Amino acid sequence: MEFNKVGFYWSKREFIYSLCGAFALLFWNLKNSFEFGRLAFIPTYDDVSYFLDALTRYIKFINGDIFLVFLDAVANPPHAPIIALQAIFSYMVFGVNDWAPYVTNIWILLFALLGAATVIRGIAMGRWILFLYILTAPALGAAVVEFRPDIAAGMLTAISVTMAIYGVTDKARGILIRQVTWSGLIFGCALWAKPSAFIYTLGLMTFGLILSFIFVSVNSRYFSVQSFKRAAVILAIGAVLSAPYYLLAGHRVIEYTWDAIVRDKSIWAIDMDWGTHVRFYLFGQGGRFMMGLHVWAAMLSIGIAIMCRWANPLQRIRFFILIFVILVGYIVVTVNSVKTHFLGVSFQLLLLIFSLLVFSDLMRQSKIWTIRLLMTFLVSISLLSIQPAGFWGFKNSAQTQSINNVVATVIDRLAILSNKNSHPKTVFITFTGFLNRDVLLYGLLKQGISSMKIDSWFFRPQEEDPNQVFGRAIDRADIVIAASEGASVSSSGMPSNKILPLTLSLVKHNNNFKLLEIIPAGQGNIYLYVRK
Repeated sequence: MEFNKVGFYWSKREFIYSLCGAFALLFWNLKNSFEFGRLAFIPTYDDVSYFLDALTRYIKFINGDIFLVFLDAVANPPHAPIIALQAIFSYMVFGVNDWAPYVTNIWILLFALLGAATVIRGIAMGRWILFLYILTAPALGAAVVEFRPDIAAGMLTAISVTMAIYGVTDKARGILIRQVTWSGLIFGCALWAKPSAFIYTLGLMTFGLILSFIFVSVNSRYFSVQSFKRAAVILAIGAVLSAPYYLLAGHRVIEYTWDAIVRDKSIWAIDMDWGTHVRFYLFGQGGRFMMGLHVWAAMLSIGIAIMCRWANPLQRIRFFILIFVILVGYIVVTVNSVKTHFLGVSFQLLLLIFSLLVFSDLMRQSKIWTIRLLMTFLVSISLLSIQPAGFWGFKNSAQTQSINNVVATVIDRLAILSNKNSHPKTVFITFTGFLNRDVLLYGLLKQGISSMKIDSWFFRPQEEDPNQVFGRAIDRADIVIAASEGASVSSSGMPSNKILPLTLSLVKHNNNFKLLEIIPAGQGNIYLYVRK
């Protein structure tokens, strides 16, 4: 049974099993996150940025209605629309709690498991082992403990591209309404999920459709006409669905993407040798975080698809198309010197789907001993992959408590200062890390304080003189938060954090400010200055 023949729908039994699996993953990873993951700490980047955006919009909902939230979204489009809506919904249902948005990540797990259930339907032996294989993929655990759009967008991209390739290469007459519609809708949602990755998302889909069309054009003129129509419909549905957002926020998306890839490349780029670049998203840090041991099963599936003759000719061509799309996706993120755990998730999840397709097709057509050998291998991979996602530090450790206490103390001091005299205060924070602009705004907003303006300078050393940049920012501020070297709430990797002695000296020797409080922070201190 082929992927496109299965259809993207589920029986009641499949839905229940998938839902149970999703809840199990959610509970397991949230429990671990409270103990030693993100939820053991105060919210910080990138999650806190989405919390702050959602809370700001949620407060407008409380003070108005849902129509006011819609008008605000039109006037001020969110950076990632789907995750913004998800966070607002979580506050509506669970209240303004730091854990609430993570609970709503269950839809990612459920969607992924339902997709797996679609692929493995009809397998007589080994069906639930394949389900376990997907259930234990590290990317699904990461999808719980990270509240950011990358994994959801990657999953939607991978599923839509796979469905598009299968749909365009189908020999059936007609448009294949259900297949094409699902692919186009999911593709449009992928463009909504992470707008800043729209070039990569669109590129993977377009490349897959071009390869598919080339294949069908070689085989049949009539077939190619039908395939062209299907490809056009998929792109049209995706374009129509995503167009409203890009018409409103396209300039912001382009500016953000340009800054990240070009203007600030020197800040985010990682200095590593070419071998580390090549391994990063497969066997390096990014690969271990998203794929873990599953990467070996995925590599095996590529070898099987290339070398074995068990699949029918059409299925083999589809496998080769997917391999080329995966390869292009891998090359694009690998040659980019900017590396994070999340930039390669689209091709990684596409690789995971590909392995599921190969293994499921192999189990339908191979001999018993081959199936048993494959089952043994996949069970081993799956059981060894049962591990918590996202270790940050133990909740009761001295470092964790120090970080949480410092942030809470600073927020409390700002809350008190905000009530002194009537004029709104401007705060300037000279560094970033666990203590940063969005953390402070989010913490204050949870206390009902929205009058403070908090500035932090995204210092670009290749363009700016720190004495002038930070000097001007301090002159505009009513309150300055500075740090010494070794402060536990600062991140050493950012340019502004490499000049902590300079920025501390600038405010210390500014006669318009006086030292209000020194807050111990690990091996260093946080200094709170106020205007005289």
